Amino acid sequence: NVATSRARDQMVLVRSVKESDLASGDYLRRSLIDHFSNPFEKNMNLTASSTRRSLCESSLEREVFDWLESRGYRFRPKVDVGIHRVDFVVEGHSDKRLAIECDGDKYQGADSWVHSMQRQRVLERTGWVFWRCFASSFVLDSQKVLTDLEDSLSANGIFSVSSEDRQDEKVSETREVSLMASKTDNYANVHELKPRAKLK
Repeated sequence: NVATSRARDQMVLVRSVKESDLASGDYLRRSLIDHFSNPFEKNMNLTASSTRRSLCESSLEREVFDWLESRGYRFRPKVDVGIHRVDFVVEGHSDKRLAIECDGDKYQGADSWVHSMQRQRVLERTGWVFWRCFASSFVLDSQKVLTDLEDSLSANGIFSVSSEDRQDEKVSETREVSLMASKTDNYANVHELKPRAKLK
């Protein structure tokens, strides 16, 4: 559980059984193998820009989405991190990433603010870096807010990438290797999840 939920660079799964060898009720092992075979399938199915943009819940989030898209950053909206959800995660090379939270007046009450900050503190303790934006600040001076976001991305070593780089990335690799030089069917499937910088 700790390895699959907190791995930050890459993870390797070595197994000697096929998914079909597992009992139908063995949900935990089946789901782990499935995750390595189709990592982040829920997020990666949202390839069309219009589909990803539809996940935004406020006009502020749509403004930030459009800005990130127009600048060529690699990012994902509404990313599940454990039991929490982050508005945007912008990713760069060498495991660089920045979590973006958009606080709109319409969606942010006092209790919600306390919950958001508690969630942020929990994720910061595991290595996440946050940048927050308030709707009121954005309305007053959107250019200043976006300049601050760009500066924060640069300060964290995150820069825009070409569309070709984003399209050609793979997040996992599967290899089958022989364990014995015999006529038996012994084998091992090795899955490797690439560094987070490779995520779309």
